[in-house]
Amino acid sequence: MHKLMMFMKRKDDISFEDFRAHYENIHIPTVAKWVGHLFTESRRYYPQGHMNFYVGRPDADASPEDDGGVDYDAVSVYTIRDEAALEELMRIAANPEFTHWVTQDEANFVDRARSRQTLTEEMTSAGMS
Repeated sequence: MHKLMMFMKRKDDISFEDFRAHYENIHIPTVAKWVGHLFTESRRYYPQGHMNFYVGRPDADASPEDDGGVDYDAVSVYTIRDEAALEELMRIAANPEFTHWVTQDEANFVDRARSRQTLTEEMTSAGMS
């Protein structure tokens, strides 16, 4: 099963709250009109601060005190329906009207140079599912 993962970083000149509001209320609903039918599930994750998983370990002082290298304001995961949907997604992503709108809108709230996206294949394993 393919998943599209997007790691979004907000522009320095907007607050996290404004970034999240724009992403949830403007960007996602508009993009969904183009490609929403191609996904079986979508989830977005927003950071809630640093968590020290080193507690109680001998190396507890080695825990990162900042974001631990994860410098994103949102992580979005979209489950792509099937191979045909992936092909259609790629066609739509190349559509000049779609790319123009996405580029223009992201300029309002996303630092594109520091954001990332990747296509992944989901794997599960016993005991960690």
